[in-house]
Amino acid sequence: LYKLPDSMSYSEGAMIEPVSNALHAVSRSDIEEGDRVVVMGAGTLGLCILQAARMAGAGEVILVGSSSGFRLDLALKLGADKVVKARDLDPVEEVLRISGGKGADVVIDAAGNDVSFRNAVAMSRKRGTIVLFGNADEYVTLNLPAAVYREISLIGSSGANDECVEAIESLASKRFDVGPIITHRMKLADAGTAFELLLKPGHEAVKIILEPWETS
Repeated sequence: LYKLPDSMSYSEGAMIEPVSNALHAVSRSDIEEGDRVVVMGAGTLGLCILQAARMAGAGEVILVGSSSGFRLDLALKLGADKVVKARDLDPVEEVLRISGGKGADVVIDAAGNDVSFRNAVAMSRKRGTIVLFGNADEYVTLNLPAAVYREISLIGSSGANDECVEAIESLASKRFDVGPIITHRMKLADAGTAFELLLKPGHEAVKIILEPWETS
């Protein structure tokens, strides 16, 4: 159990888990100062991971997302240097263009589907690192020659170890900004409405916090 600082709201406290996961994924990647990092996925975890990558010393953070422009705009506000809308551009071609053909030093896949995994391998530089965090698909396709001959490191990441303390400190000191990620706050009685919103095509919700203590 961890005691929340008096300065931290319960809503911020509810974000300790995803922030801890993001910090863990980044720690598994061994990002070095100045690395070019690509984050795949513009959900809660992707938006947290990009901040964690920046805190770890990444020189450039590129976020690739297939969702609405709203989330990509949010990524820019949270520190991404560039965003790539996968529905409009080929992510691999765009990352290679940005990197002058070298590819990314580190790719963190927070989408976890067959397409994102294949793209991660294709956009990684020789001896680059891919951290697999998302797991939307049970099985994915691996371009084995690309991974073998370019000596790419594939690293799994799940949950967090002891990053909770770091997450609490980062949130309390405002070094980690989850305010924009919490796009909606609703009463507990409106939980059904919250789920309906998340299922609505083209919605502009990222993280919805249910606040049982709110009565008005």
